[in-house]
Amino acid sequence: MKLPKELHDKLAGEFRIAATRMTESDSPAEKLYYFSVLFGEATRVLNWHWDTELVLIWFATQQTHNVIAGRQQSITQGEPIVRLTDAYFVALTDAVLELADYVEQEGNEQQLLEIIGKFAELAYFTTGNGYYLAQKGTFKVF
Repeated sequence: MKLPKELHDKLAGEFRIAATRMTESDSPAEKLYYFSVLFGEATRVLNWHWDTELVLIWFATQQTHNVIAGRQQSITQGEPIVRLTDAYFVALTDAVLELADYVEQEGNEQQLLEIIGKFAELAYFTTGNGYYLAQKGTFKVF
């Protein structure tokens, strides 16, 4: 990303705080709340400095959040088939930390693509077909 160093540091710091809070929480809803810091902080930085890689981060994390939130709502409404376990949230938190490292170290586009791919897989896992494919062993998210 072509951001000033102080914005790299701010983003990475906020992402790490979010990951810490996700780890400390026992509540899936609270974990998702802290995950929302990622696209919230990306939005704030985009107001100061436009960057295409950052808007990709904003998009990927916001969509991941929305898909997971939809699954959580289904679970609370009594659809227990797709379960979001502790291991799922550990994998999500690990992806947040990878994103923080990417931002902090000013990683390359290939690294960003791999991280966004992890978020996409974690989101897809929460769908009926994604859960089925994971159960079948077609892909492994965590």
